[in-house]
Amino acid sequence: MSGKFLVFETHSPHFRGNKFLNEEHARNFPELNAMTLLANMARQSDWEVLSGDVFVKMNPRFERAVCISREAQSKEFKTLLKLGVEPRLLFTGESPNVSWNFYHNVGRLSHIFKHVCLFRGVKERIPGQVKFHNHYWPMIRPANVSFRNFEERKLLVMVASFKERFTQNRRNILSRIYSPWRWLRILYYQTIDVHARFPDLYHERLKAIKAFSGFSEFHLYGRYWDVARQYVSEIKKLSFANWPVPVPNKITAMGNFKFTLVLENCVFPGYLTEKIFDAMLAGTVPVYYGAPDIQDFIPMDCFIDFRNYNGFKNLWADLSSWSSTQWQVKIDAIRTFLNSNLFDPFRAETVAEDYFKWLTQE
Repeated sequence: MSGKFLVFETHSPHFRGNKFLNEEHARNFPELNAMTLLANMARQSDWEVLSGDVFVKMNPRFERAVCISREAQSKEFKTLLKLGVEPRLLFTGESPNVSWNFYHNVGRLSHIFKHVCLFRGVKERIPGQVKFHNHYWPMIRPANVSFRNFEERKLLVMVASFKERFTQNRRNILSRIYSPWRWLRILYYQTIDVHARFPDLYHERLKAIKAFSGFSEFHLYGRYWDVARQYVSEIKKLSFANWPVPVPNKITAMGNFKFTLVLENCVFPGYLTEKIFDAMLAGTVPVYYGAPDIQDFIPMDCFIDFRNYNGFKNLWADLSSWSSTQWQVKIDAIRTFLNSNLFDPFRAETVAEDYFKWLTQE
């Protein structure tokens, strides 16, 4: 071994046990796009790369060991510090309505790090001695994407799997217990923490599905909707013109549509994810609702701002009236953006290079 170690600390079972180093496995988690590139980059510079739990078990001798931490909440994190691993970089790609505890405690968790890479909405909570960097979602451009003409496309698509966070499976005792507990926890954080009082968009997705499900020109793709149909009364009542199904490649699926409805998990400054970029890379026009400051990252002529519409019926009426000329103007703007330096911060290669620099350079 080289004596130099780059340690990826995380509490996620999907990434522990060196799983993040398996490129095929990592492709299932867009947040890891930069991590596999970072690992390859580190190895080329004679750094060993391990997940935090594996490093603790091995307890190797080292000349230097640096830590990139996803939320600093694993059971091994304190042990890594005791072993002399440097806490260099803290990041997360999770939204604040998923990682409530992390966002609530981010000031306390971040103070020992040299750098943090987080969404802009938490910047004021980061201690002054810590270098703050905006989190740019790491994207890899797909190869050989074929684009259909305007006339060959259906109107609107949404890619979203069913999430049980705000629903209750009355046939499942654990769900009946934990669903109210989730709500109580959310209400607690919103009561004590002003930064937790942001719009959650999960229910907006359900509203969109209710509004569009009966239209043949609308398709919903995603997992677990067959499960939802069994016990969620809101879904049971709907009559889908096209029943939602999983798709092996969402970029390819979205390419069959003129527009993609993109609703982030929540409205939070700087929080924009792969959802809008997937739509752009598929050659479709995003209808976007999420980061309130999105114009600071993506030109306004590259997407349709859902905030300009008075509900989903108004949106459908407008999209249905678009001409091929109007649509092509948006597509041309998207292509210009994707080929410009404005997109560079979102390239997985750029993110990996920045991570490696922040981790290894003093």
